[in-house]
Amino acid sequence: MKAALEAATPNQQEQALAYAADFIDRLCFQGRKLKPSQMRAWPRAGVLDPNGKSVTGIPAEIQYATDLVAGSVIADHVDRETVLAHVLFIIDHLIDECGRVSKPSRPH
Repeated sequence: MKAALEAATPNQQEQALAYAADFIDRLCFQGRKLKPSQMRAWPRAGVLDPNGKSVTGIPAEIQYATDLVAGSVIADHVDRETVLAHVLFIIDHLIDECGRVSKPSRPH
């Protein structure tokens, strides 16, 4: 997926990353936004890693998951459900039990 993202035009990358970030932002995460006025779900306060340490900034797992979703959009990945399941597995320890994921509209 990363190769598809890197091979895309800057406009395609921007659209795919915006779609991916919108998807990630619709997940329910532990803690709360670091600043109430921030547009994106990350960074957050009150989030602990699997070892009980505070998570600061945007975790590498979130960045990687965003790239995976964006790459699958650019590649028009046929098996997107597998990609999304992989994404949820990667970031599972950061997700809070708060309901269902809503699906963002697909970029043009």
